[in-house]
Amino acid sequence: MDNLDRRIKYYEILLSIDLSKIPTALLPSKYHFVFYQDCDQDDWIKIELSAREFLTFEEEIKALDYYFKR
Repeated sequence: MDNLDRRIKYYEILLSIDLSKIPTALLPSKYHFVFYQDCDQDDWIKIELSAREFLTFEEEIKALDYYFKR
């Protein structure tokens, strides 16, 4: 199944929510959250390309620069 359909128009939207009402959920003991770092770029690109979020490596680089490096 192909999940990329370039015919669908992209809209950038901003959602807001009161985070104080979200219950706390702990991760299992061997898991943890980490923020994106520049050394994660190649792995991130592989994941995004496999999900067909972007068609080319160059598209993905532009997206990473836009979302993570500003």
